[in-house]
Amino acid sequence: MSTIIRTVLTSLLLFMLPIAAYQAYTILIIGSCDPKFGCWGSFKLSLLIGSAYGFISLVALIAVQLVSKANMLNALSVLVTLLLGAAHWFMFSIEFLDSLTMQVAFWLVLSGVLYSLAAVISKKYNKQSQPTRTAQLL
Repeated sequence: MSTIIRTVLTSLLLFMLPIAAYQAYTILIIGSCDPKFGCWGSFKLSLLIGSAYGFISLVALIAVQLVSKANMLNALSVLVTLLLGAAHWFMFSIEFLDSLTMQVAFWLVLSGVLYSLAAVISKKYNKQSQPTRTAQLL
């Protein structure tokens, strides 16, 4: 149970890291603030939207880990989580995802596919790195 809690916390923090960094860059360096919400309000709104996508990705990650029972490589799951965190803003520019239901379903499928690929690669890598029976006897 503690591994799931650790996975949840790590995944959410890693998912939010690129979002917070990008929003801090646009607010502090570029100075692009929404006139209605202000700088702090636009930062909080982007974190709120990003956390919703993060929880959807987290559902996919936990489902893949429970189904595949793979010990996912830490570096690979971190890379996929950071990639999803950086790519979530592109969902708003896709035309056929005009409804919220379509966006959630598409993001869940996309996260599931990426985490499944990471699990398959992790299983393959772990299988190759295990010593053979002959090596174990020596």
